Amino acid sequence: MAWGDPYIAMVDEDEVFDPAVHCRFDLEVERIEFGPSSEDEFATFQIDVRPPEGGLANPGKKQWAFFSYLHRNGNVYFLAKGKVDAFPLGGDPESATLLFKCAPGDWEAAQLVVLQATKNEGHYDDVLIASDKRDDPVELLDGQSRVIAFHPATHAVGLHDIFGVGLDVIDFGLEWYDDSLSAEVTAPALEEVEVNVTATWKQMLSGIVFATNAVEEAFEDVVATLTPDDFENRWPRVGDGLANANGYSVRSSSLVRTYPAGQPEKAGPFQGSSDNYQYITDSNLTAKEARPVELPIVYYDPDISLSWSAEQTRTERIKIVLRSGAQDTSLGKGGRQVIDLDCQDVTIDDVTPAWKSSTYYSVGAVVRQGSANWRRVSAGMSAATWGLDFKRVDTTSFPPVLVQNWEKQELDASPLGGVHLDRYLTTVRGHRTLLAAAMRGRAVLADSMRAVEITVEVPLDDAIEKGLWIGKVARFTIPRSRLAIEGDFLEGKVTAYRMTISADDDDHICSITIKCALGSGKATPAPAGTVSTSLTGDDWDVVALPSVSALEPSPMNAGGVIRANVENAVADQIAYIEERDYDPAAGRTDDNATDPSKLISDVPTNLSFDLVPLASDDKLLLEAEIISAIPFEGPRQIDLGGAA
Repeated sequence: MAWGDPYIAMVDEDEVFDPAVHCRFDLEVERIEFGPSSEDEFATFQIDVRPPEGGLANPGKKQWAFFSYLHRNGNVYFLAKGKVDAFPLGGDPESATLLFKCAPGDWEAAQLVVLQATKNEGHYDDVLIASDKRDDPVELLDGQSRVIAFHPATHAVGLHDIFGVGLDVIDFGLEWYDDSLSAEVTAPALEEVEVNVTATWKQMLSGIVFATNAVEEAFEDVVATLTPDDFENRWPRVGDGLANANGYSVRSSSLVRTYPAGQPEKAGPFQGSSDNYQYITDSNLTAKEARPVELPIVYYDPDISLSWSAEQTRTERIKIVLRSGAQDTSLGKGGRQVIDLDCQDVTIDDVTPAWKSSTYYSVGAVVRQGSANWRRVSAGMSAATWGLDFKRVDTTSFPPVLVQNWEKQELDASPLGGVHLDRYLTTVRGHRTLLAAAMRGRAVLADSMRAVEITVEVPLDDAIEKGLWIGKVARFTIPRSRLAIEGDFLEGKVTAYRMTISADDDDHICSITIKCALGSGKATPAPAGTVSTSLTGDDWDVVALPSVSALEPSPMNAGGVIRANVENAVADQIAYIEERDYDPAAGRTDDNATDPSKLISDVPTNLSFDLVPLASDDKLLLEAEIISAIPFEGPRQIDLGGAA
């Protein structure tokens, strides 16, 4: 063995690396290339070997390999553990290429555990993610400016900030090959990101209107009529809708005849023809004369209440403009990128458990039933149906009485807090959604800030001894005039590297690629009165938005009685008959046309209601635009001399 030798040991997946055991040459290696091609991919090691004998997929052959390296300092470095990902079936009799991927067998579950732990951070809000995507790594990473990384040797999983915040810094100084330096501005950093957040839901209101007073006021406190049968038939009954007043129905109703003291029992007298009103006292029954006629007045004690329900579609749309603090260079402006985000249904409460039958509920238990939450007020086993469980017979009292098991809660655990509420994005909970949306914009700004890509080659032994992998930040000292930058160093998170070892070449090398951020590096605190968050906690990493809590939504119409109207009250009925009853002097001599008992049928007493209309606009819209209170500054990992 000599320093620089790459050891390849074919192993079982569950083996643990031991240099005393695994520093061996299970494969005769001619050349090996090792590393990830990008920061969001698994590292691989590709080896050129003499063609293996037998099928590599044979169950008897080991599929995993340890890759280790004997350093010139005498130490063995365990670099990678991988599984065969690609192998040749044949062809070249002299050489074959095997590709090993450094991914653990349970990598999907492992990365999900790490990502789940970030759900309590400001970038995450399940309102912005469909319910079936809330464990999707792509969705969980959105807004984080981080990448999942698995160490190629240990397979430990980590979540790395793309600027390298929290990662160890490897300082190569001047230990890099001068002729290998490549520097490129990949694209101008964005100036702004526009994030449009839209929340749409149906506001649902319901209530009870007690209309008895309105009825009594319409009758001037005395509810009476000369047409009692018709009035009673027209009186609204429980469950009836009210004319064209969509959304209203009769909740309770009663109409009881009364005999109030001091009120007249009859109206009149009116005049009718003696042909219709004959009396045995008439001396001549054939004589045609006017006869007095009285009609009974019927009085009532009414009681009526209405229930109402209404729906109103609401849409809130907030435009957030995030400004970048990237260095203002002469390389051109990156312009604005637009992101459109639609909130999920903010009325859905997926926290409160649904009511279940045959389940014991203690006092205070809260369940979801229909569109509301309900609190248990008496302990016990639930019935077979909600309707049966809502009330129970209390046999501890005599006589037994019906008691209510559940009471409706004003609020629920939905993001909105209840379907009756008229605002979301302007609330405290809504500001959390706006910040999470803004963090998605911040992620776009952050990625665009990493606009400078640097690639250099360094001695392989230096890279290995310093523990190079994508979970590091690399710093390089740059001689003056070598690059058009201010200062004498630059740094950035490692995004790719490639270690190359050839059997016939002792001058092994490692190519390293980093991305440097063009941020200002300024410490900019959130102004008072704003809502803010930060991903890294660094002074240059603050997203601050003006509060929109003062915005007022258009109100939705709530149910109510404007007035009750009486058509043909008793006084009107009396006046109508008096103008048309039997009166030969006035020329009204038709027996039937002037008959008071028939005339009254022309003017039945009728009750109607003027109600608050529940129908409104198809959609009530609240719109606003807010501009970030401060720019997202970002780190200054390379200084191009632009304004800070």
